[in-house]
Amino acid sequence: MLWPHCKVADRRRERLLGIMLQKKLREPLLIPFEREGRKANAIHSFFCLVPFDAVFLNSAGRVVDIRKSIPPFQPLIVPAKPAAAVLETPAGECKRVKMGDKLQFKR
Repeated sequence: MLWPHCKVADRRRERLLGIMLQKKLREPLLIPFEREGRKANAIHSFFCLVPFDAVFLNSAGRVVDIRKSIPPFQPLIVPAKPAAAVLETPAGECKRVKMGDKLQFKR
């Protein structure tokens, strides 16, 4: 188990806000997108107050891109391959995740 707790952004407002304005990330945040894609599912780090890692997942839950230690106020982070979700974690926490890994989440 990589993370014992993970918050899921189920509501539109949660997905829009993501981790913005948080002074510390206590747990990863899974943000599902409306449909799989690349440019439409780009993220940014405007108003993110701390660096974070982003793990992009396809619709099968496979890791398709990993971005480590994204600094605050980066304008555009586009996944390398189509993604259906992104997992935003505290910086440095995705070091055990590799491209192609399948991640599962329990509710």
